[in-house]
Amino acid sequence: MPSESHDEEHESMRIQQLEDDLKVLKKEHEEILAGENGEYRKELEDLEKKKQQRVRMADEIRTFQLENSEKCFEAEVKQAWDEFEADKRYYREKIFSSFSNRRKKLYSFLPRALRKQLNRRGKNATPEDIYCAGLLGGVQKEGLLRVSLTWDELQHDIEAMLLGLETVMPPKITSIPQHRPSSQYGNARDQGKDRGGRPVVEVTYSRGVLHVRRERFEESNTVAVQSNSTGKRFLGVITSISPKELYVATSSSSNPQKVYISHLRAGKKTITHA
Repeated sequence: MPSESHDEEHESMRIQQLEDDLKVLKKEHEEILAGENGEYRKELEDLEKKKQQRVRMADEIRTFQLENSEKCFEAEVKQAWDEFEADKRYYREKIFSSFSNRRKKLYSFLPRALRKQLNRRGKNATPEDIYCAGLLGGVQKEGLLRVSLTWDELQHDIEAMLLGLETVMPPKITSIPQHRPSSQYGNARDQGKDRGGRPVVEVTYSRGVLHVRRERFEESNTVAVQSNSTGKRFLGVITSISPKELYVATSSSSNPQKVYISHLRAGKKTITHA
């Protein structure tokens, strides 16, 4: 009997111990849920510190990368502007150098042309036409002739200098010599004729505007073009004008018709407003 009572006492103590452990676990569980557990709160504080540290490091890295990106961007922009300015200076110097070289060629060509022309005509002859009128000041100082340039001729000289043509032969310019001999050729020129006595139409070009017998032609004008040799005539609208030709769009063709200004000047074709 004493052994049975001892077993019962031991069993009751074990049950009591389990109940106490269960109460402790429930209490810890409630404290954890409420955030009041000491060990749990300490671990949470450590995790919070680690999180703040990582966030701070990420923010510092982002700031550094942004500053570095801005510096790289500014450096790229500066380099692009420097290269642009350098290229612009290079091409500007190249254009001016080419222009200067062409002008020197024109300056050196005119005296030789004058000498050859005077030698062919005689010592006392006065040239009537001069190509490459680049030495107008020098010619006037020598008292040879006075030259009046039209817009068409000035445009041709400027385009020849800028485009870098090796051989420059501008159109014949209207020259007014101081002592002009009276001859049959001179009378023909005064009457608007060429060397062969054929009529010459006054045609000039300036800044996209064509003047034919004092009529003004521009882009989008409706005109009539007629061939004096065949008599063919067509109507159209001017689409573009250049120093050498103009293009006229017609309803009968998908491609614009090309009209050479030299043909208008020679009287091979005529153009009028429709």
